[in-house]
Amino acid sequence: MDQQPDLTEYTVDELGAVHLSQELTDWVAAGTAWRRHWLYHRICREQYQRTHGGPPPETEAGTAFSRTGYRMLPGAIPENDCGLLSHSVSQFVENKYGRLTDLDETALSASWSHQRAATVRRSLPGILNSDVTAMIEAYYGCHFQIFSATLNRYLPSEDKDVSFLWHRDCEPPQQLHLMVYLTGASDEGGRTAAVDLEVTRRAGEAGYAYPPLVDRVTDLADVAGLDGDVEFLNPELGPGGAFLFAAPRILHRGQLPSAGWRDTLLMLIWPSPIPWQERFNNNFPTMLRDGPHYMSGALNPFGGISLSPREQFGQPPRWAELSHFFPPEGELPA
Repeated sequence: MDQQPDLTEYTVDELGAVHLSQELTDWVAAGTAWRRHWLYHRICREQYQRTHGGPPPETEAGTAFSRTGYRMLPGAIPENDCGLLSHSVSQFVENKYGRLTDLDETALSASWSHQRAATVRRSLPGILNSDVTAMIEAYYGCHFQIFSATLNRYLPSEDKDVSFLWHRDCEPPQQLHLMVYLTGASDEGGRTAAVDLEVTRRAGEAGYAYPPLVDRVTDLADVAGLDGDVEFLNPELGPGGAFLFAAPRILHRGQLPSAGWRDTLLMLIWPSPIPWQERFNNNFPTMLRDGPHYMSGALNPFGGISLSPREQFGQPPRWAELSHFFPPEGELPA
């Protein structure tokens, strides 16, 4: 479809599901994941302004988050709930795999029992409190929702997994990661390091945006365009601390624990036409993922969240390589 469709031909129902006209549906289906999520984000912004009479109010935290692409959130979950979840993950691992010393894997995901799901449900209002909600809404310019949640355990290893080299997730820029460290984040316990949007954009201008796996580096000093020392954030958080970061927009890398293990609750976030609490009440069972979490490039946000018949493909657009949310004014995503 070469002709630009009418981008206003959609409806939003009482559950927050966005339904497109047939023309828009065909246009989205003919494009990339970046087109799909750009349109969804645009609609969520329009819906917010239509409902509230303007964009979300700016906040100091929202401005800082929009500038850097990351934010530390100490004490997101009470330590008691961290202990409950971590102990439950240990029971799952022991029941399924036996002793940890017998495992070759460095990363495991726990299935969702009623206890684990109930603990996360109870904890969410504290994680996404009013200040954090306002910050994320200011960042997006609209409401947001959780579309995937996983419980993970990371074990020490001498080998380097591709996630533990400097990279960006090759996904549409609307995706956010909220990593809650159930066992804390430290040198010994492992964590995720990141650099801000400005440094990431410089790397992208020099060609290091979404490099092939074989070209990922362990030291950003090896990246052209990043002359001199590069400051990066190494979160230091106690159990229950969280790290919110724009994984497709900023360079980051994981660090495995050197002893023991690292347990995390990872929630993936993207925009929403209605508040997260309402989407959560409607979609809670579908957001709980056993095994690997969904990535936004594989999903269709229109109607009910579902696997897309066409996942991400091709090269990311240049504006995404440079860490922007949207293409230049007047340009539509391919």
